[in-house]
Amino acid sequence: MPISFGLPRLSWPCGLTFDVKRGRLLLSSLGGEGFLYAYDVDAESWSVVASMKNVDTTGLVWSKYEDCLYALSVDHGDRSKNSLVKLTANGVLTETVKLGDELPNLGHHPRCQLIPVNDKIVLLAPGEPVEDRHDRPATHSYVIDSETGSIEYSTKLEPQISLVAG
Repeated sequence: MPISFGLPRLSWPCGLTFDVKRGRLLLSSLGGEGFLYAYDVDAESWSVVASMKNVDTTGLVWSKYEDCLYALSVDHGDRSKNSLVKLTANGVLTETVKLGDELPNLGHHPRCQLIPVNDKIVLLAPGEPVEDRHDRPATHSYVIDSETGSIEYSTKLEPQISLVAG
C-alpha cells in the first residue's frame, strides 16, 4: 500500500492499530516531527490525521471503551520518565500519565504492544534474551491503570517450546 502523493514521507513507523469505529488503520511514525497516518479501508486511501509534534512513542492502540488512542512514550535511559500518552481519535494529545517505576527501561522497543481492556491498558514487553533459550526472551505483561499510571499487576511470560508430532 503506497502512501499517497503529497503526504509526508513515512519514516520510522512505530505504532499500528485499527480504529473499528471509523474503519481505518492508524500508523504512527517518528520521522521528523512524527505523524499519525490513517488508511481508510473503504476509500482505499491514506491521509495524515495529525502531527505527533515530536512526541516519540512506541506502540499504538485504539480503545473502544474510551474511543481514544494510547501510546507508550519512553525515555531511552531514564525509566522514571516512561509515560502513557492519550490522544483523541483525531490525534490530539490530551493527557500524559507517568507510569510506575516498576517498568524496566524499554527504550524504543519495536516489539512493545499495548492492549486495551476497558479502563486498563495491558503492556506486553520483551525481556532480555536468554542464552539457553536460543535468544528467545521472556515477555513481561503489565496491567496499567490508564488514569493513574499505576502498575496493578505484572508477570513474566516464559517462552514455551511446542513440538508438533508428524
